[in-house]
Amino acid sequence: MERVISTYCNSFFGFIVQFIWFGSRSVLSKIPQQLHQVTIGSTTVHCCDVVRDLGVYLDSELTMKNHTSKTISTCYYHLGKLYHLRRLESQSVMKQLVTSFVLQRIDYCNSLLVNLPASTTASLQRVQNDAACLILGLDRRAHVTPTLKKNPTGCLFNTEYNSKLQFLCTSVFIAVVHSTSSI
Repeated sequence: MERVISTYCNSFFGFIVQFIWFGSRSVLSKIPQQLHQVTIGSTTVHCCDVVRDLGVYLDSELTMKNHTSKTISTCYYHLGKLYHLRRLESQSVMKQLVTSFVLQRIDYCNSLLVNLPASTTASLQRVQNDAACLILGLDRRAHVTPTLKKNPTGCLFNTEYNSKLQFLCTSVFIAVVHSTSSI
């Protein structure tokens, strides 16, 4: 049995088993050092500051800064690659490509980002604006807001990121309330 537990803790289908403590900085500093690792059988699992689960990076203080940083980095990588295709593809194709490679990453698990400080989500807004510039064929340094105000239906980005998050979460909440009220 110990061998099975040891194998499971070391690697389960290629994934390293980790654990994390969540709390404020002051609460985390009060956790005794002996609780920063857990021994199961002959395997020791160490506590981490950041873990990844289902593609979401969770840090011990739940600031989501690591998650947004990784997401932004990946989005700008894809925007850079798509930027080279901007003159080769039509606006509708570029819109589909940007949606597939960039926007779906921004929107994935975005309910976890609700009520975070603007300093954390502002960079996601910049990615969204840069994606809109790419779709609309604007210069990288162009201000996208005036263009979106002139033609908001021609693009996917007519709201600020935080407003979009609030709207989506409210919509889900209303749908859940209405679906459970009929039970």
